[in-house]
Amino acid sequence: MKTISLPIRPSLITCDPQHAFPLSVLESSDIDYKPWLFSNYIDMYGNPLTGEIGFCSPAPDAGLLHTQTVDRRTMLERPANISTLLKQSLEGGYYVWASVSQYYLQYRAVYTGSRVMKDILVYGYDSSQDLFSYCAISKNGVFEQRQLPAIHMEQAFWSASPPDPKRHPVRLLRASDREGADFRTGQVQTLLREYLNGGVQLPHILIEQLEAVERREREVKLVYFTLWLEHKMIMQQRLAYMRKTGALTDDSCEQAYDPIYRHAEIIRKSAIRYMWTRETKYKERACRLLDGMMEEERKCLSDILCRLA
Repeated sequence: MKTISLPIRPSLITCDPQHAFPLSVLESSDIDYKPWLFSNYIDMYGNPLTGEIGFCSPAPDAGLLHTQTVDRRTMLERPANISTLLKQSLEGGYYVWASVSQYYLQYRAVYTGSRVMKDILVYGYDSSQDLFSYCAISKNGVFEQRQLPAIHMEQAFWSASPPDPKRHPVRLLRASDREGADFRTGQVQTLLREYLNGGVQLPHILIEQLEAVERREREVKLVYFTLWLEHKMIMQQRLAYMRKTGALTDDSCEQAYDPIYRHAEIIRKSAIRYMWTRETKYKERACRLLDGMMEEERKCLSDILCRLA
């Protein structure tokens, strides 16, 4: 097989593979998917018990992204099947998204299976060195591009032990040939109302997470602070898009929202510093900004809803 490398670029969401991987495939294509993105990715959910937060957004529809699934058991009949499927998929223009054993992604010797699973997106193969190229999200939510020898990639698939194989299929992703998607102002209005009814309160969960770290009950989950920042970044870009397309008449909404986005940046940096130093001044700064952000964002988004009515 010849060397092949599909284009890969990080999307606006980088720290959650459920969104980062399909959106990265679209970002790396010629399709204009931003109208669809800006029509979604508004509401968020949170779990106070675990401290988890995330986007309440659907996967890209079939008009934007072609998706196929492969039964993991078929691949595991022989280790050679794994490399064959990966290469054939790449040759066909498909990225391969799968949950694999994290153990072998760390260049470990072939030894045993692992219950620690990690999602990866395979996007290339170098035949001269027998290396696969793949993307993964680090523990702290960093979008990384790496290479792995084929033998380790096979073991990573072979040794993975998902609790429910049917819920962890191997997915093949490829952007469609469609020119783009439509922006839906009505859907934005609906999702903004849903966010104002619940998602805007998520800073309480992030504050409690920082408090739990101080009580030594859990570690800082930096990925959630990154997701919170990416939500604000997408909102800011959405407002700019709406102004350019005429849904908003001026840039006053962008100017009003910009401090919220800047505060989210400071909150994430403070969380990082608190994670490394455990100095309470960083936690207190983040908590203070999170507490003030809720009402600030509520007022700003309520004004935007009034303008769209």
